Amino acid sequence: MTDPITQTDPLHPGGVEHEPHAHQHDEEWTGEKYWSWPGVREMAVKSAETVEWALRRAGVEELKELHVLEVGAGGGAVTPHLSHLFSTVHSIDVSPSLLSSLPQHLPEDCTNVTYSLHTLTPSSSGEFEGGSQQPSPTQSEPERRLVPPRARWDAGVVAMVMHHVDDVAGFMEGLMGVLEVGGWVVVIEVQFPEEGKEWSGDEQGHAHGHGHAHGHGQDHGEVHAHAHASEKTGHSHEGNNHDQHHPHHPVSDQRVGDLDSKVQMPRERCREDDADKSPDPTDARQTTASGSVNAPNHFHRLTPPRLHRLLSHWLEDVQVEMCGEYPPFGPANVSVPCFVGWGRKGKPVAASTGTGAQGVHHDHDHRAEPVHDHALGHGSSHGEDTWDGAAYLARPGVRETAQISFDSIVHALNGANVTREDMKSMNVLEIGSGPGPVTAHLLPAFSSVHAIDTSPSMLLSLSTLLPSSSHPTLSHSLHFLSPSSPTDFMTPLFSPIPSEPERKLVPPQREFDLAIANLVAHHVDDLDGWMEGAVGLLRKGGWLVVTEFGKEEGGKDVAGEVRTEKEKERQEELQNVNAGARAEAGEESETSLPLRALPSGSVNAPGHHHPSFTPSQLSSLFTRHGLVDVHAEIRGTLPVWPDKAHPPCLIVRGRKG
Repeated sequence: MTDPITQTDPLHPGGVEHEPHAHQHDEEWTGEKYWSWPGVREMAVKSAETVEWALRRAGVEELKELHVLEVGAGGGAVTPHLSHLFSTVHSIDVSPSLLSSLPQHLPEDCTNVTYSLHTLTPSSSGEFEGGSQQPSPTQSEPERRLVPPRARWDAGVVAMVMHHVDDVAGFMEGLMGVLEVGGWVVVIEVQFPEEGKEWSGDEQGHAHGHGHAHGHGQDHGEVHAHAHASEKTGHSHEGNNHDQHHPHHPVSDQRVGDLDSKVQMPRERCREDDADKSPDPTDARQTTASGSVNAPNHFHRLTPPRLHRLLSHWLEDVQVEMCGEYPPFGPANVSVPCFVGWGRKGKPVAASTGTGAQGVHHDHDHRAEPVHDHALGHGSSHGEDTWDGAAYLARPGVRETAQISFDSIVHALNGANVTREDMKSMNVLEIGSGPGPVTAHLLPAFSSVHAIDTSPSMLLSLSTLLPSSSHPTLSHSLHFLSPSSPTDFMTPLFSPIPSEPERKLVPPQREFDLAIANLVAHHVDDLDGWMEGAVGLLRKGGWLVVTEFGKEEGGKDVAGEVRTEKEKERQEELQNVNAGARAEAGEESETSLPLRALPSGSVNAPGHHHPSFTPSQLSSLFTRHGLVDVHAEIRGTLPVWPDKAHPPCLIVRGRKG
């Protein structure tokens, strides 16, 4: 499963359309062609009723007081229904031909509707706040431009759009930027059939072959189906009971009951953990040659759990529920199951709350500080992070080990016929970067480096050691590798710097050419989940390289023996300190102290580690997670503890097939 990262945007900042993309259809869709589809009006009624139902269920009573942004309006099928529900509606779309047909289908009483040609991106907030004109074409005035009436809305409605969005993170970031704090988002989607199955024998029609992916793209005409089903729909308000929504009349239980029956809502909520454990919020079932899903018959296959997971990254109070079926519509003219998700934009949260950020970083010895230890953090609390990046860098052997680790990484890549010249074009994910001893070597060798770790203090030290002003190709995130990592990387993650410890940014890449984990795996509790996250962030053909403590011939675990010896020394020191304190207090001295251990048996803590690995163990781990061209070898030793024996350096590489 992949999540395309290409964002094809046909609009210049000024709204001028680019030349058609290569995969654009020979026959351009028009509003009239679209409105000739069977079931368009009925589908629009269903969409509007579902939007109302979701907001009523969320406890929103005064719908008539809300100013709403309709995302991916197409030709305006749903727009008239929304205009009767809400105070005002501003509709946006990326298709000039469909959007220009919107006004001719609006009933005369829809005087509260405006629209503009706009692509949701992280810059949307600034574009709306700036008060600049946006294209607002009509058929008689295709070049017309207007200033949108607002910069922030109380709710965003996204009906049948998300499955055609290439850059989901950019789309959501743009939507969040134009939403008021406390504002609501309602997303309606269809349940696509499993791979290899169709709703009908006609490949043309998963009930709506539009490609309207709001915001990314080309004016495919099919663009949009979102059903705007009702367009003309505007003329069929009878089924919506809009007269029942007086601005000052709270919704009644009877009204919710009426909507329950119309929307055909089952009572079970679709939560992330109910069924689908896919790491991606979207499964690209079919893409264009460029990897885009913003084209007719090309789409992400969304599921309710995936939508729940995606919305939960951006919103609070998220719910996702099935909502029956859309009536037959579109070229295939078949009914399709659909679901709706909604959530509320909350206030920014502090970095200390943690997002499950993972970043493991090698700790070699990590002494007695509680928490972190390459917090590969299975659940470690960032609030307990006591690591000192400067002290870590000052440890004997750290810089020497970093140099050898980097040399081993280059050696592994050269063995796969990846040259130094090839490396210059590769974007790297460094897993468990710590304060950056290896990062400093990676930066001049590769195109870019995105470092992840679970320790905020380590990342703060990283940003101090390697500031962005001097290293523009370096970025970092507080992140916890897991099967959901591909989803997480589509959302803002904590990226602390000394001047902005609560800063959040969307990682610059969703897929990387190379992922590196240097002396990290021995502190990972769930190696399979960790591997799934790492592989999920690789592009097809990308490499994963892991360095670890290896065993000598004969199975001797040098690193394990050194750790045991150092732990014994620490325990003796602690016992002496403890005995002295008790003597001062007039208490009897204890004869022993138990070794520090986590009740859960976790190795994600100082002084707790997996035994060193053998080449065959890590090779099997790589192969089990679908990597090919796997190779493991012992290469030299690592001066992690200068005054102790040096453990062998085990290095493993594998390619995502």
